[in-house]
Parts: sequence; C-alpha cells; structure tokens
Amino acid sequence: MRTLWSLLVTVVLTTIVAPSALATLGGAAMNTTPETSVSAAAMTSTLKLNAYQTILPSGTVIKEYVNANNIVVAVTWNGPILPDFRQLFGTYFDQYVTNAQTTPSRLRHILVTTNALVVVSHGHFKAFQGMAYLPELVPAGFVFNE
Repeated sequence: MRTLWSLLVTVVLTTIVAPSALATLGGAAMNTTPETSVSAAAMTSTLKLNAYQTILPSGTVIKEYVNANNIVVAVTWNGPILPDFRQLFGTYFDQYVTNAQTTPSRLRHILVTTNALVVVSHGHFKAFQGMAYLPELVPAGFVFNE
C-alpha cells in the first residue's frame, strides 16, 4: 500500500509542475536546433540521435533524444523537481503507472522495464534524476551520457 501511495504522490506532484513546451516520448520533437549530436557506439554516423535540452522554471533539466525521423526515443531529467511524467511520457504514461515498481527507502527509486518502455528514476527532494526510453527505437549500443 505504501508503494502505491508513493507512486500516486509522484503522479500528482509531477502533474502540478507541468510545463507544456516539451515533446513527448514517441512523439515528434518540438525543438529545431539540437544541443548536441550523439552517435551510438559501433554504429555508423547515419544512426545518431540529436539531443535537445530544456531547462524548466523549476531548474530541472530535460534532455530529449531524437532519431533521424524526428521522433523522441529517449528522455533524461536531472533537477530539484520531477518533470511532468504524464506530459513527458505521452501515450506511454499509463504503461508507466501500471508497471512502476518503487523501492521503499530514503532514496526513492522507480523502475519500469517492458518491451516497449524502460524508465529508471531515483532521487529525493531537490535531487531527482532519471531516464526513459523506447528500447525498440534506441540504436543498439547507445549509452546515455548524463
């Protein structure tokens, strides 16, 4: 019951602090100029992901990884407040809620691993970080450099 309650609190808090300028996981990118261009290890230069960074008013940094088809295939976050997961995960949000497993500890840790979605989030008040990605769309061997 405690795990469900902490997940519910996370969902409510992430909905309250929602900016609307971000793209959603699996959706089209909203930014037009990449911050960086990152390539997967052992992949050709045509199989790269562009990284777009957004700093929310809360100070949380969101990085969106976009493939050549302009689809957001991964996101990372790092900052004092969790981002709006409903907005950030888009159509994958329900899958996140259904499959999220939390570990009871002072360092909050959430893990989701399905064929379609992977989410790893951890931290505590004023220090959250994590990533979410679509395993079928991220190039094999790609490493997130956060």
